[in-house]
This record gives sequence, structure tokens and C-alpha cells, in this order.
Amino acid sequence: MKRKTIKISAVIIGLVLTLNGCASKLKTENSSLSDELSELKQKNVELTQQVETLKKNEEELKNKLNSLTQAPKEEIELTVFNVNDLTLNKEAAAKVTMDKNLPLKDKLSLVAKKLSEKVFGNLPIEVVSIENVGNKKVATINLKESAENQGVKDNSKLKGENWIASRFQGSTGGAVTAKSLTETFLQKDYKGEWIDGVRFYYENKPIQFQHVEGLSEIIYR
Repeated sequence: MKRKTIKISAVIIGLVLTLNGCASKLKTENSSLSDELSELKQKNVELTQQVETLKKNEEELKNKLNSLTQAPKEEIELTVFNVNDLTLNKEAAAKVTMDKNLPLKDKLSLVAKKLSEKVFGNLPIEVVSIENVGNKKVATINLKESAENQGVKDNSKLKGENWIASRFQGSTGGAVTAKSLTETFLQKDYKGEWIDGVRFYYENKPIQFQHVEGLSEIIYR
């Protein structure tokens, strides 16, 4: 009986020692794997940073290449005209510089904006459309009252700068307004692509005022 007990104890001790050895080996292997995992994580971080750097360098190279291959922007200069109220001769009031490759309507809009600012006291001048009339490009320009005068029917109640009382009245005043508008929009001295003619509306309707009645007709270069 004692011998059996001794044998069993020896077996148990042997199993315990074996298990302890296995556990120790597993701990060692687990520690080694943890170290390898940490190294892999670090390498992954470094590789990610390298990839980001490469992407950034690639983008910079693309931008440099585009700047080298892109054609230089070509600009044109157009004139905004005022008119001398004594001689009725046109006079340069301002210059407008713009990209030559802009759509024609955008060019006209830039001219309209500068004309409004420099000659017509910031009264709204809107480029409505460019249409083909008998194989000629004709622009329609809408002259609008300022926001504070929108809807005013009585001319005596118009405030500040306005088209009816300030710009359409009197033979000289009307002539100055008409010539400044037509000369500026027709740009007769410009040799590049441009409109062939222009007509003007007042508040989206044909102009029917005595001293500027010609503005409702198409005026050609």
C-alpha cells in the first residue's frame, strides 16, 4: 500500500514538474511573441508614416509638374468710358483687366460692374444674355434701379442716384448716358472675340424714355 502511495506521489510530482515546465515554456514563448508583436506594431507605425510622406511628396511633385506644364494665363485690358458733357466725346474712365479665356458673358459682366462703379454711381447693370441675331452676337443689358428705389412709381420720390431722373433726363444727360453705355459695351477698339451688337432694357422692359429711346434698339459695332 505504501509503495502504491509512493508511486502515485511520484507520478503526481512528475506531472506537476512537467506542467510547471510547460507553463514556464509557454510564458517564455508568450513573452517572445509579445516582443515580436510590439516590434511589428512599431514597424507598422513607421511604414504608415513613410507612406504618408511618400503621398505628400507625390502631391508636391504633381503640383510642380502642373505648374510647369500649365500655360501661362493670358490677360486682356478693356476700357470703361465716360462722356464729356460739353463735347460729347468719350473719355476713358477706368481699365478692366481680365483673363482672356473667360466666357464672353463673364467678360461683359466685369465690364458692367466697373462701369456701374466708375460712371453710374453703382446703379445695377445686369448682363442678361448673349443671343445670335442674324448670325451676329447681340448682348441684352438690363438697367435696374437701386434696391431703395425698387417699386417706386412716382419719379419725384426716387432717392439718390437713379436712372430715370439722374441719367435719362435732358438731351445732354441722355446723350451722355447712351454713349457711355454703348461705347463701353461695344469696345470698338478691341480686336479679340467680342459681341457684334448691344441693346438695353430698363427694369426688364424695352427703354421708352425720350432722350435715350435709341437704347432699346440693337446698336452694332
